[in-house]
Amino acid sequence: MRPARSELNAKSLRLRRALKKLTGFMKQNLILITLTLAVLFGLTASFADWDGAYADSDGYMRALRIKELINNPSFYETPLLFSNYPFGEVLHWTRPMDILWLIMTLPFLYLNNLNDIIFISGAFISPALFILTALALTYGLRRRFNPWLTLFGVLIFLNSPRNVDFFSPGRPDHHALMILLSVFSLSLVLCWLKKRQDRYLRLLGISLSFATFTAIEGILIYAIFLNFFICLYIKKNLSLTPTVKITKYFALSFSFFYLLNPPYEGWLYPDNGRISILFVTAAWFAYFALLGLKKARLHTAKLKLLSLSATTLAALLLLVLIFKQDIFISPLSSEIKIWSSSIFEMRNITNLDFPLIIKLYLLPSISLIITFYLLPLPAYRRIMFLNLCIGLPLFALTLFAIRFTCYEPLYTILPFIALADKLYKASPFATHQSDELPDNLFAYLLTFFVIQSLLIVPAQLASSNNKTGSAVVSFSPALNQNIRNIGGTLVTHIFLTPRFVFSCDVNTVGTPYHRNIEGITDHLSILNAEDDQTLIPLLLKHQVTQILVYDGYQKLSEKHPHRLINRLIERQNLPPFLEEIPTSVKNARHYQIKF
Repeated sequence: MRPARSELNAKSLRLRRALKKLTGFMKQNLILITLTLAVLFGLTASFADWDGAYADSDGYMRALRIKELINNPSFYETPLLFSNYPFGEVLHWTRPMDILWLIMTLPFLYLNNLNDIIFISGAFISPALFILTALALTYGLRRRFNPWLTLFGVLIFLNSPRNVDFFSPGRPDHHALMILLSVFSLSLVLCWLKKRQDRYLRLLGISLSFATFTAIEGILIYAIFLNFFICLYIKKNLSLTPTVKITKYFALSFSFFYLLNPPYEGWLYPDNGRISILFVTAAWFAYFALLGLKKARLHTAKLKLLSLSATTLAALLLLVLIFKQDIFISPLSSEIKIWSSSIFEMRNITNLDFPLIIKLYLLPSISLIITFYLLPLPAYRRIMFLNLCIGLPLFALTLFAIRFTCYEPLYTILPFIALADKLYKASPFATHQSDELPDNLFAYLLTFFVIQSLLIVPAQLASSNNKTGSAVVSFSPALNQNIRNIGGTLVTHIFLTPRFVFSCDVNTVGTPYHRNIEGITDHLSILNAEDDQTLIPLLLKHQVTQILVYDGYQKLSEKHPHRLINRLIERQNLPPFLEEIPTSVKNARHYQIKF
């Protein structure tokens, strides 16, 4: 016998009441739920897979910077004398990450060894920022979406295979902080769209200025967020008042950060690679230009666009008149192009293998397609317009340099949430025509998470079949001890130098940072020297005492077989002042210099 209609209605009522109670519980405890999930993803999962070392040179170089700051406290920039020894190197980095790292050292002060304190505290920086980013995302999403959709958006972020590139314990780098500040800025925009309160605009300006203080690429993120408000001004006839307020608080806070941490070269040095008088001036130009346009009360879209173009051009011309055309010269000078061309994060899409293209660009591409699909629908028009204004320029930047893929959460979350919302509202369950939970929505969610989780697999398979670079490097305690015993200045592969300097307390010549032009050119000249007349003066200049190279780390030049690195690897035609030090690492070649 079929159940009576009253029994079915009662069952349906109980189900919907249970869902309503669960939704209420989630709404009240959304922050706690997010925190719990973020801790599970960010601490448990990431530390379980960590090999106990930093993933690249940046982590060790930042650790060395913290060590220098502790030993010689100064908030202003100082040369790092262990690099380009004995002349030193001044990095393009600023102090926000240093301050954060120093704070993270506090729980580990009970350790006796300074290197251990710095290293272990650094391992917790990115996971901590990962948790804060999840909370910042929740803060904005819950203003626009129900708890279920908010949780879906948070899970999209938490489950992203890209997190290992930016939030793992082995990557204590500024990218994690930049993602946090960018996601927080997005959440502030979502809050402003909901309530139109000025406090969100003030916080947005300060958040974006702090991101630009952290890394100068933040100026692009600032411009992209301004792009949304300017598009509202042109297309939707919104007042310029919100844009003016953002630029005002950006300029004020950015000026404060500039006074705190000016360039090493001086207050008036127009550095285009970090916070400087150049960008402070540009920030105030933007504020006064938009303030003037606001007072002009322009009405037609064409006139607004022409006025914005004219003021932008005028501001650029003024900057050139004040600071000269050198401000447009790339920080990557021509002398180090051979080195800079090997920086992975600076590659564009044309230099990537297909598996990596799938990993980096599939979900962003799908998210933009969904954005265009949902844009005409009134229920999603405003949120998709925001996603389009942010997503299109960011996607273009990722095609130019893959370093910008770290900002994917800014435009790859909202479209998938909105599509889930559309699928649910179109289901018979949502319209009370059926008591069956929406199968189409469950299929969509399952398909999404399966695809998202598998995106990394092709790239992993490709990398496992191509063991080069750091994959062939072994860091044995005995080798480190030999390097430590010899001391002095070590020359090795340039991307390995920060790790050996930190672990073995030695000096070096070149480091993989673009301001160390002299160190990089001399470092490469030493390893590529084909005769003693070229080699010896450079060794004496930097007081080099030892050289370490790895067979298989880089491809040797067949056209120049007499280069020093070729001879060191092959152990042939060595200069008489080089004495090989025995090591248990089979592909390592360790030499001491004895004049």
